[in-house]
Amino acid sequence: MVKELLQVVCFLLCTGMTYAQVGISVKQPKADLDVDGEVRLRAINTTLPSTKVVVANENGDLGYIPKGADNYEAKDIFYKMIDPEVVNAGGSNAGYSRLGLDITVEVEPFTEVAIAIEYNIPVTMWRSAPSYAGITLMKTNNANNRREELDEGSRKYTSFETRTTFDGYYIASMPVTGKATDIVVNKTANTMSFTYSTLPYIEGGAGIVYFGDFTDGRENFGTGILLVQVYEKKIK
Repeated sequence: MVKELLQVVCFLLCTGMTYAQVGISVKQPKADLDVDGEVRLRAINTTLPSTKVVVANENGDLGYIPKGADNYEAKDIFYKMIDPEVVNAGGSNAGYSRLGLDITVEVEPFTEVAIAIEYNIPVTMWRSAPSYAGITLMKTNNANNRREELDEGSRKYTSFETRTTFDGYYIASMPVTGKATDIVVNKTANTMSFTYSTLPYIEGGAGIVYFGDFTDGRENFGTGILLVQVYEKKIK
């Protein structure tokens, strides 16, 4: 009888231990495994064919987000401001002169990247005639210096007349903004490199055109910026 009673007690204890919550450095665990402190995993070299990524919030709660073949992951964010020295394109056509807003993106072997480009640049005509001015968004392949315009991101505006400022200046100013998305697939074993640039565009006999802020500081038109966000996924 005593033997049978001991067996029942042991069974109950083992059952309780099996289903109890376990705490490490925690007196009253609130989960099946509750760890108060740092966790370090060593020598994990196995690649698993999983479609989920484990994440944790600020409270230490673990969860997962889906990860499939079609999911991009954020890789880099590049941000650049126009040189404080105002760029004066001048003349009837600025051509493809530089504004200094160039950002280079590298695409690693066997990856596909989605590149989101966005810019905001003040474009100011001083004593201008009816004309167009704006920004041409350009992409350059650094392997062969071949470049192409990203049409969806190029923008311009029309100036029919200028206004007089409080100190007698004749100006027309507009923040020119544009966005574009570029998808690059690198199926080779070599790293690819591309440069995205905002280039000044002037058409139709504009006088002096400023890209960025004004030189003498009596007017504040804002600062030009270029933002590039890169998202990446591996391909086979």
